Amino acid sequence: MTTITAVLSDGTSVLNNFNEAGLVYDSFRQTGFLDDTIKLSGQSSSNKKKKLQVIQRLMEEYGPVEMHNALLKEVPISQLKEMVESTGEKVASGYKVDTVMPAATAYFGPKLGIFYANLMGKDGYLTMDRWWSRTFNRYRGTLIPKVTRENMDEFKSMLSDRKVINKPASKISDDQAIAEAAVFAKKNKDAGYQSHIPPEERDKLLSKANGINKTVNEATLDQPYNGSDREFMLKTTERAQSSLRRKGVNLSVADIQAILWYYEKELYGELGARPTQAISYEEIHKANSSLRPRCTE
Repeated sequence: MTTITAVLSDGTSVLNNFNEAGLVYDSFRQTGFLDDTIKLSGQSSSNKKKKLQVIQRLMEEYGPVEMHNALLKEVPISQLKEMVESTGEKVASGYKVDTVMPAATAYFGPKLGIFYANLMGKDGYLTMDRWWSRTFNRYRGTLIPKVTRENMDEFKSMLSDRKVINKPASKISDDQAIAEAAVFAKKNKDAGYQSHIPPEERDKLLSKANGINKTVNEATLDQPYNGSDREFMLKTTERAQSSLRRKGVNLSVADIQAILWYYEKELYGELGARPTQAISYEEIHKANSSLRPRCTE
């Protein structure tokens, strides 16, 4: 049940995650197979089904108990890649090759593999999900992606050439261009807006404007940049853990991540984003008596 819950958690509320894992586990208890045809929520449903197939293969190879032992075995990423890729599977661990991690990261990916280890009681690992990345990137001022210089300059040239802004491209500031991109994005269904521009050119301008507006006003950096960034995040968290310990506050790495997870979700809700359910797996487990007998398996 724990493994299923972990791999089905991506982009899903805790309640839906628990309920969907319960459905898959019920089917498994009856048939001995993980049913990957059950309808799953979230944009990553196809990836979740692939992860269920991986679990099925591991179950058949190891059996339940030995599968958990194999997934929790700590191995350098370089060895994990060799081990998993020898079976024909693709590895996307997200960590530097000399990093020692539970084998689950090679099978389930850097986020879900660590989340699985956390659920199994290994609280020294850091689950770097989208809420963690949003917290960390907000702290260091890199939450909002940057428009590339090439895209910005190209958009300015289009604005100048089509007299949307009546000045040379070199005199248009980035802020002016970004503001115009937002106007274009807002009025993209208004056929009369900038109607003096030929339709084909207007469509190109609108496409560029939408991309810039989405980057600046809608997108956030929701994952670490690379393996080095993951290492930096973990070391920073461990330093924070040590600082708290000196003050008499003893928290695991997983505890710190969970605390920040609650705060970040609530912060986005307070700032006007669509509220998301900030409830823990422990709370769901206690509230759902029908799942109680099987959550320890």
